[in-house]
Amino acid sequence: MYKIDENTLRKISAKQFCNQFFTGNPKPVIFWDTCALLNIIRFIYREDPGDVTTFDAIKKIHDAILNNEILSVSCESVITEYNNNVNEAVILIEDSVAKTDTYYKNILDVINKLDNTATGYTTVRAQQMPQKLHSIVDAILHRTFFITIDKTATSNAHQRVVQKKAPAGKKEEFKDCTIWEVMLSCFRQLNTVDKNIPKVFYTVNVQDFCKIENKVPQSFIHELLMEAIPLHFICCKSVFEVVSGLGL
Repeated sequence: MYKIDENTLRKISAKQFCNQFFTGNPKPVIFWDTCALLNIIRFIYREDPGDVTTFDAIKKIHDAILNNEILSVSCESVITEYNNNVNEAVILIEDSVAKTDTYYKNILDVINKLDNTATGYTTVRAQQMPQKLHSIVDAILHRTFFITIDKTATSNAHQRVVQKKAPAGKKEEFKDCTIWEVMLSCFRQLNTVDKNIPKVFYTVNVQDFCKIENKVPQSFIHELLMEAIPLHFICCKSVFEVVSGLGL
């Protein structure tokens, strides 16, 4: 129901993207992984804080992309992974909203009994929040350039898995390694034009990309940060870091 038609999206090599859309008018760049895109739909029950401040940051990124102030980029494999998970993501949020409605109604019923009042309520479900959040992701996807996976990126990703190198240090996440290697290839290409333009890699997959201490995600894994420094990009695990990194 919520899957995106792959044929409506823009697939392009890193070199073509650089030559056609970056050279001549460099702009800040955000590179998404799948979890970061899906998180726009489910942030209220996943993010800390899952409130309007997070939404404001998401909307700021969304508006900057649609207004051509920044360039939105991802890996072509993200399309399939997104389509494999988006329906479940929306359904889970719909179920969570339904539970929230039930709790709210029960609380209000008790308050009305305690205070001998008759305060009514409006259901959250009626506002169709998951569907509206999905439309924001959909708009971003249609303005995103999906970088094709070449043999070098595939080979490098395979080596990361074999060597248990992050983001495959904890489990054999070939797809995450592929996204990371495609991102590195893209940013290397962009750096031949302007290495100082703001560039961010954004993921909320803290289990594979970040250090975890006492079950709390800390900074990105050191070896990933060491790869980011010479390529002049920032690793981000929250929309607030993205907004700051892109100068929005």
